Amino acid sequence: MNNHFKILNVIFIPLFFITLVFNPELYANSNKGYSEEEIIERIDEAERKINTIEVHLNYSFPNGSTMTADWGYQGGKEYLWGKQNNPATVKDGTDVAENNRTFQYSFNGEKFITFKHNTLQSQRTQAVISDFINSRFSSILRPTAFLGYDISSGPTTLSGTLRSAKTVNIRENTEMIDGHPCIIIEAIGISLPDRPLVKDALIWIDTERDFRPLKIEHYESIGGNNRWKVLQCVEDDIRLKQIDDIWIPVSGKRTHYKTVDIKLPEGMTEEYYKNLPPETRQEYLIRKVEPSEYGTRFSEINEDTFKINKAIDPTKFDFELPFGCEVYDSFVDILYTVGNLGSGQVANYITLEGLSEQQNNSTDQSYEESEQNSEEIISSIPSTESTISNSNIQAQTEINKPNLKQFLLKLTIVLLLINSVCLIIWIKFRKPTVDK
Repeated sequence: MNNHFKILNVIFIPLFFITLVFNPELYANSNKGYSEEEIIERIDEAERKINTIEVHLNYSFPNGSTMTADWGYQGGKEYLWGKQNNPATVKDGTDVAENNRTFQYSFNGEKFITFKHNTLQSQRTQAVISDFINSRFSSILRPTAFLGYDISSGPTTLSGTLRSAKTVNIRENTEMIDGHPCIIIEAIGISLPDRPLVKDALIWIDTERDFRPLKIEHYESIGGNNRWKVLQCVEDDIRLKQIDDIWIPVSGKRTHYKTVDIKLPEGMTEEYYKNLPPETRQEYLIRKVEPSEYGTRFSEINEDTFKINKAIDPTKFDFELPFGCEVYDSFVDILYTVGNLGSGQVANYITLEGLSEQQNNSTDQSYEESEQNSEEIISSIPSTESTISNSNIQAQTEINKPNLKQFLLKLTIVLLLINSVCLIIWIKFRKPTVDK
């Protein structure tokens, strides 16, 4: 029997260490005692290491369009200058020719300049001067997007966003992402400066590499049973690289989600729902969420072109528009042509062809679709005096995620228990050795 237990011991002791090595999540489940204030301060300290960033981007859109651009950031100021190629396509039964355009987006901290030169419009050049329009930048996966600067839909750092949130909590356990322990921050009630809505966010922070995010999930801010259920957007697969002793995101992907169905809970009539207080109605709805038609977007950042904490030409943030450019200045509500100021006239921006938000294409898509008003959707539910049957109730929002980590964790626990039992039995029944 002694030999049998020796064999078991030889087998299970190596298994013990193997399971620890290959499943570090077993022992990386503590948030190391960080308070919310300490985490925000650590994130802030890491962000202050970055004064400026410049890099060259190559980007592909789900519709087949491609873009190459130079991008830069300096303390809330930002620019994106480049060229986009839209392949020939068919829209509403009409052939649309290939469209190449150059563009310059610049924000100098006070005004945002959108300049476009479209080859399909007789070399027409157009520009808009307005306050900050984050969707122009946030639709492109820049390094700051993976730093969490796009969460609040404005030129705000992650630490600034967390400080402005209504509540910030740190979940008890950590989670491993690509072998790196991450604490999970819950930020609830994040205000969006360019729209009358708020959002929530879950942020996975790598505590070993400058407290950078490795995953960000954006949610519609709804309490009750719908907290963390209405997913809007996910930024993940974020890869960090150390450049000039600073950890910086160099790649990642983004997937947008949309609400495709909203149902009342079982047993609730439409009349009862309408009589609920407006501020609590959202908490009862059962929603179905799925990836939107905009698909998953990947960033291709040229790592060799990174310039961190180098001087940036100030004209990148505030450039002069070319002669003949049609300009709409929203600050004074005037439409004019550069070089012919006498043509200035009061204009209705919404009706200006090619200059309004209706001009948005694939590069300008943001979170609007996932932020649609659920009151409009619920109004489409057929009126009925009876309760909604089970067959018409959609399951609560579920985003399927791989269960491999849970399986490995359970396997590890089982192996550790077996190993412990065998060691105890072996120690109890082994024959003592006798010195000769």
